[in-house]
Amino acid sequence: MVKKWGWLILVGILIMGTGPILVADEDPIVAKMGGEVIRQSALQLLIDEIRARDNEKLGTIEARQQFLENIIEQKMMAGEARRLGLDQKPEVKLRIQHWVDIILAQAYYTQLREGVALSPDEVKAYYETHPQAFEAPEQIHVKHIIVGTRAAAEKAMAELDTGRTFEAVAQEINMDASKERGGDIGWYPRGRLVPELETAAFALQKGEVSDIVQTRFGFHIIKLEDRRASQVKPFADVQEEVRLRAIQEIVERQRQENLSRIRTERDVQVFPEAVP
Repeated sequence: MVKKWGWLILVGILIMGTGPILVADEDPIVAKMGGEVIRQSALQLLIDEIRARDNEKLGTIEARQQFLENIIEQKMMAGEARRLGLDQKPEVKLRIQHWVDIILAQAYYTQLREGVALSPDEVKAYYETHPQAFEAPEQIHVKHIIVGTRAAAEKAMAELDTGRTFEAVAQEINMDASKERGGDIGWYPRGRLVPELETAAFALQKGEVSDIVQTRFGFHIIKLEDRRASQVKPFADVQEEVRLRAIQEIVERQRQENLSRIRTERDVQVFPEAVP
């Protein structure tokens, strides 16, 4: 319940400023409470606000209708709170101002971001001067045989020693989904495999098979199928990522510079000993 009303408080503050987005005749009314109306544009703005944080939410008409009903309930409760004078309580005023400050700060950040535009040459220059930011790490392509006991792993190793292919043995005895793929578990950078498996796999040469490796999942025999060295991703593959990263860096620099200036102008002082 707390979580529900937390985001509804935000919705309520947002909806206060959404009236004049469109001419009324072009902006259908979706709900009416006495003389107060909620228009389609206001509801759409709020839906977009929620879905920007979680694209899975409000994906169906039923979910959006329930969202509207939640807003109506909140507005009715807010009306009652005003009738009772609760909006004049100091702690309520403080919380309202806190949410207003958050929304205004977000609007300020958005304005900064919208003020930054980069030419294709500037985007390419950022890519060339920040290659480490767009580097694909070393990756290995791994197959494994996995069984539940060391004795079974030793038997599998003996099978390999007779000349049976790694894939055939894996298809016969693996106890995970890789059985159908001849033990293939795909490509991995460092940090994605369990530590024991990663240490053994990265130590192998292409085509080499490991000794038996025990993990919490069972007993493995690993085959290194292939290896890709770390390399900078081609510009064509990351152009949009480069543009967004460059813009983010510029905006953050501007934000920090502006905050430093404002902090001086407003003579901001902090008293750590008073923090509760």
